[in-house]
Amino acid sequence: MTLARQPDTLFYFGGFAPTGGIETFACSLLRGLMSHGERVDLICWGGANPLLTELESDGVPVHRSPWRWGCRWRLPDWLLLLRTRDRIRKARTLIFGKPMDWPIQRRIAAIRPRPHCVLITPYRPVEMWGPGGPSPEYLAFFDAVIVQAPSFADDLRGFGYAGQIAVLPYLPPEPARDVTNPPPGR
Repeated sequence: MTLARQPDTLFYFGGFAPTGGIETFACSLLRGLMSHGERVDLICWGGANPLLTELESDGVPVHRSPWRWGCRWRLPDWLLLLRTRDRIRKARTLIFGKPMDWPIQRRIAAIRPRPHCVLITPYRPVEMWGPGGPSPEYLAFFDAVIVQAPSFADDLRGFGYAGQIAVLPYLPPEPARDVTNPPPGR
C-alpha cells in the first residue's frame, strides 16, 4: 500500500484492540466517512486483528506498527508518532480513539499546520480522568469531542472544556427491530 495518497481524515488510535466498543464504533465511522467520499486512513499499533482485516478489505488504508501495549515508557505511542508525523501534518482532521499522554499530544500540537483534532471518548470522562479532570491545557488541545451520552458532555463542561461537543450514541436509543435472545447453546 502506498503512503503517497494523503487522507482527509486520519484516525490516530494508538492501540487498536481486536474487539471493543470504541474500535467497532471507529470501524463504522471510517466506513461511513468513506461512503461519503472522504479519504480516510487508520494509524494504530498492535498485532493481527479481525476488525483491521475487515477495514483493509473495505479499502481503508491501515498503517500499523507491530509494537504492542504494555510498555511503561509508552514506546509504541512514541514510535507511532515519529513514523506518522508527516501524515499528521497533511491531514485535515485527526481523530483520536483514545486520549494520548500529554507529552505526545503536545508534540502533535506543535505540528504545523495542525489538523483539526477530535477525541472520541471511549469512557465517561469523570471515570476516565477522575473527578478533577485533566488539565485545561490538555482539554483545549481538542477542537471537538464526540461523546456517547449527554452526561458525558456534562462532565466535559464541568471540567471547563469550551470546545464543540457532539453526542453520538454508540448504540441507537431505540432498537431498529425486535431483539430476541439467541437459541440455547449459541
